[in-house]
Amino acid sequence: MSENSPAPYVHDPGHSAYTPLDEAAAEDLIHGICFKTGPPRTLGAELEWLVLDAERPWLPLPPERLTAAHAAARALPLGSRVTVEPGGQLELSSAPAPSLTACVEGLRADLTAVRGALRERGLVLRGLGEDPRRPLHRLLASPRYDAMEAYFDRTGPAGRAMMRASASVQVCVDAGHEEPGPLGYGRRWRFAHLLGAVLVAAFANSPGRDGPYEGWRCARQGIWSDIDPRRALAPPLDAEPRAGWVRHALDTEVMCVRRPGDGPWTVPRGLTFRDWLRTDGAGAGPDGRRPTAEDLEYHLTTLFPPVRPRGHLELRMIDAQPGDDGWIVPVAVVHALFDDPEAAETAYRAVKVLADAHGPRRAPRNPLWRSAARGALADPDLRAAAAACFDAAAEALPRLGADAYVQEAVAAFTARYVRRGRCPADNADDVLVSGRTRAAVRGAPAAVEDTAPATLEDTAPAAPRRPAARREGTAPVTTETPADIRPGALRERAAAALAAARARTAGLTDVVGDPDLTAQHSPLMSPLVWDLAHIGNQEELWLLRNVAGRAFMRPEINSLYDAFQHPRAERPKLPLLGPEEARRYAAEVRGRVFDLLERTPLEGTALLERGFVFGMVAQHEQQHDETMLITHQLRTGAPVLAAPDPAPPQGPPPEAPEVLVPGGPFTMGTSAEPWALDNERPAHVREVAAFWIDTLPVTNAAYQAFIADGGYTDPRWWAAEGWEQIRAHDIGAPLFWRREAGQWLRRRFGVTEPVPDEEPVLHVSWYEADAYARWAGRRLPTEAEWEKAARHDPVTGRSRRYPWGDADPAPEHANLGQRHLRPARAGCYPAGASPLGVRQLIGDVWEWTASDFLPYPGFRAFPYREYSEVFFGPEHKVLRGGSFAVDPVACRGTFRNWDLPVRRQIFSGFRTARDV
Repeated sequence: MSENSPAPYVHDPGHSAYTPLDEAAAEDLIHGICFKTGPPRTLGAELEWLVLDAERPWLPLPPERLTAAHAAARALPLGSRVTVEPGGQLELSSAPAPSLTACVEGLRADLTAVRGALRERGLVLRGLGEDPRRPLHRLLASPRYDAMEAYFDRTGPAGRAMMRASASVQVCVDAGHEEPGPLGYGRRWRFAHLLGAVLVAAFANSPGRDGPYEGWRCARQGIWSDIDPRRALAPPLDAEPRAGWVRHALDTEVMCVRRPGDGPWTVPRGLTFRDWLRTDGAGAGPDGRRPTAEDLEYHLTTLFPPVRPRGHLELRMIDAQPGDDGWIVPVAVVHALFDDPEAAETAYRAVKVLADAHGPRRAPRNPLWRSAARGALADPDLRAAAAACFDAAAEALPRLGADAYVQEAVAAFTARYVRRGRCPADNADDVLVSGRTRAAVRGAPAAVEDTAPATLEDTAPAAPRRPAARREGTAPVTTETPADIRPGALRERAAAALAAARARTAGLTDVVGDPDLTAQHSPLMSPLVWDLAHIGNQEELWLLRNVAGRAFMRPEINSLYDAFQHPRAERPKLPLLGPEEARRYAAEVRGRVFDLLERTPLEGTALLERGFVFGMVAQHEQQHDETMLITHQLRTGAPVLAAPDPAPPQGPPPEAPEVLVPGGPFTMGTSAEPWALDNERPAHVREVAAFWIDTLPVTNAAYQAFIADGGYTDPRWWAAEGWEQIRAHDIGAPLFWRREAGQWLRRRFGVTEPVPDEEPVLHVSWYEADAYARWAGRRLPTEAEWEKAARHDPVTGRSRRYPWGDADPAPEHANLGQRHLRPARAGCYPAGASPLGVRQLIGDVWEWTASDFLPYPGFRAFPYREYSEVFFGPEHKVLRGGSFAVDPVACRGTFRNWDLPVRRQIFSGFRTARDV
């Protein structure tokens, strides 16, 4: 992909290369050039290198300095061709050599000359499969690279990373004999693909430090495999090699169409080369013309499978290697395994068994190749196959005339890496990403040179300052702890959150039959089958439609699953998808979403920034899972759900029944949490007077005292609307309670049991919570008071993500995620207490607050008004903290729930407060 190949395009209608092709002529042309058979006689290699500053390799080089270095290298009298990759990588391509010795000696001599020229300019070559600095700007500007970048940008960031930041060792071997056998072209073609995973693993030298390939040993392979759905794939290996390559080449999309001069090249969309060949005359194809042989030859250079037939076989899967001569080992090993018949047969048997065990999916996206890129030789099967191949190569090298230096290099590599299940990535240092830090520690200045553009990594952070006191409603302050989540971790977090939500959805819908799924168990709730398809429909809308830009799979059902078009009471009457159809639909959407997540950059738009839209969809599904769990609670019939009970309280009980929260300002809301929803934003300063708050939620025992004291019969404790509600509906206890034989019983997910005294009270409305608080001579806390009690650390002045700190919830912190089907006893989870000692603020029961659901100062509706904005007002009261039915992905110290004050079917409880 270097700038020197192919030559600039000059249209010459009189030349045969510019005569329009038909389909048969195109097939003949590819068939004739892809495999040039004959006895294997020659060997070649293409070595790509990063060009770095010798003293400060972590700094990006100014374009003019790179350009001067490239010019100096090109001016040398070399036997190899020098080319430049779009990110400034330098490539040396050897001429076809008659032996391994000739190939190695020629490249070593040329590299010595190039290194000398660069050394004079304070530069060095570095062998690394991926540049962790990820150059922000493409060095080479040309219509070709502009068009390539535009094409790759349609599928995500992998194309740009491939162009700008990758480097490899490409080994070229002859196609082989026309006849079958170990040296026949058919066997060598298949062997190259079978061996590829072993070469990826053994020579992995691009450790993934962040992003979707974080933790991979060969991140470069991940990048290359993700640049395009088809362009980087191998053709099917069950076809005759020439016929298979012809079909693959013609059925791959045209990347770009060249134009004369310096004008921009055309980047068609969804046009395969075969489609272009079948255009029926002028005006039908790109730029209004039919393809020519020149177009086809260029198209073939834009195909990037792991093994590319170009007359010879080009093995493209090996990372650039460390050290001055590290490249020699892969060149020697590939040469030995391909060109020595005995070694070829031994290695073929070793890798065929391994590849067959991992299925027929095409490289590099099959499980074996992905395992090789992720863990390299940590996989014991790959390690065993690599050992067999390296042993076979070592035995063959003397027979092929390799000198002692090459044999010793292969032996040393085998001992250092292959025998130990390691790879060069395991020894790669982080000088390119951490060198500035180490220099600063040594006392060297951390600033960049004047000619280099400053980056975030090259500027030291300012010293923290004590936040100034601010009035309520002023701009966000710096006391909020930002969510420090790297892109790779965000992508994995999104995938895990989506998978966990779907597993929970399946658990809630698979435990009942179709009649229960399609029935409406309460006018307050939808049929479970509606929730199931609605989850898939919203996922399709936000991810496949709004992010990927795809057409709806089932546009006719969109209105059926629009929650604002159809109230819950009428949903059973709609022509909904049946249970199995709903499952298939949701599963098909999810499969496409996981493909989208792998290649979508988590930046660039507000929806994608830090994976927000994927997190929003996961939270949406978990919220519907909570809704479906409520439906299960309302459903009559035998129990179908089961979970262990929470453990009893551990450690000493709280020292006091209430806690004093000091007055003063604190940071409320968030501007840093990646997946926080619009009503949680922005972070702002809120002034709160000192108050007392219950250490624990109000328990069933305490609430029974309210009932026994006539709480439901005394209008003094009730808001007027609440009193009307309980009188109209004859309410005298929490929902699902009944009095029998002198004791209170409750129904919980189909089981009738005594009401446990020590658990937080559950299934009470806001009116009931407010009446209890008045009866007790207290009140409900405001939303701001609740959040200050939960998040504010009076020692540091910071607002935490959670009461216990900034770490994600763990089982010792809170009762979340439907691990249990009931609240834990009051007093549990001391590890989850706030800085002031308030317990169980997160999980167990949603806690009613005194506050109406209103926007924060500076609120902006996103991504749609109907999520929060249309519900703002005094009609809805705020609940905080989550319940046992809430998944951690949808529960934070800033998360705001809201509902009508009459609602009792939700998993709601409360705690009380009082003024100082």
